[in-house]
Amino acid sequence: MSLDIKPMSPLKMKYINMLRERAKDLLSAYNYPDYIVSDVNLLRFVRGYMYNMDEAYESFSKMLKWRRDNNIDEYFKKVEEVGFDVHKIPYADVFEPIFHTNYHHKKDLEGHIIDIRLLGCIDVKALLSHPEKEWLDYNIYVLEWRIYTLNKYSEETGVLQRLCCIQDLKGVGMHMVSPSLISYLKDMTNITSHNYPETMHRSFVVNVPAIFSSLWSLAKPVMHPRTVKKVVICKGNYHKHLYEEIPIQSLPTYLGGICQCEEGCLSCIKNDDVFKIPVSSKLTVPLHLKKGEKVEWDWKLESGTIDITMGFKGTEGMKPVYKGDRVSSHKDVFQAEEDGMLEFNFDNSFSWVTGKTVIGMMKISC
Repeated sequence: MSLDIKPMSPLKMKYINMLRERAKDLLSAYNYPDYIVSDVNLLRFVRGYMYNMDEAYESFSKMLKWRRDNNIDEYFKKVEEVGFDVHKIPYADVFEPIFHTNYHHKKDLEGHIIDIRLLGCIDVKALLSHPEKEWLDYNIYVLEWRIYTLNKYSEETGVLQRLCCIQDLKGVGMHMVSPSLISYLKDMTNITSHNYPETMHRSFVVNVPAIFSSLWSLAKPVMHPRTVKKVVICKGNYHKHLYEEIPIQSLPTYLGGICQCEEGCLSCIKNDDVFKIPVSSKLTVPLHLKKGEKVEWDWKLESGTIDITMGFKGTEGMKPVYKGDRVSSHKDVFQAEEDGMLEFNFDNSFSWVTGKTVIGMMKISC
């Protein structure tokens, strides 16, 4: 079924009402907040369990009990008190420098909010120096902020809002594997999957290390099969996978994009205008443009030369824009006469010895 919720289709409302009817005794016994018992949130449980109403009801009822038993509404009140600023929620000052995340970093091509996590940058020693209760409390604050925000955006846009996640494993190694850390992450995953279903559209796992298969075998059993199907494990060159669903304007430069957030897309990594093309490889960088948008670029290679071709794909197919063989730099401006995609193709397949680093600037304006 589609993600459209305005208007909510009769079929969606049928399932939502079925779930609400089955849970009416639980719902009437406690004053749950609106964003938890809204049609949008009930739809997440219905979709998350593939319209299996027995499973959806079991999960929904357990979530309501978990909220009541653990006084989760008090967590939300504290999120509300700081004006829904996720950087000011309790424990944010403690865990943000340890667990590097940008929870809402622009949007993918379908409008899903991008969530970036640098798992290889976790300061394991610092994280484990804090009680697990504090870590779980912090994550519940984040989850309450997130589900409220996603449901609010859903109501405003008329589309069920979810997350496009990027899990960067660069730096993950055996030094990070400990029973305590696994316990911390597993408990966090359990709380998320059981109480906040259907909040993820896709999860890209990039810079996958050799140890990943062991870590994945630990994480997979606690995840719902529907969630597992949304995980895209990108071995080797991951840019192609990201570019299929995320515009480069929404990607930080260290993930192959051109985003330049004023304070950095993530505070722990500097935004550098760099594209790396490995030995004997090609890289296609697609740039989605609207009519009238102008893109300006000024690139040069750190060393050596590379082949570059450019084309614009509009209503009449791909039209050539530029072709350069064995070039070391390129500077130009292009303005789109219609909606379409400008492709930059970097070809280093002729080089069997040296990878290439393209350094420079790309700026888009109307």
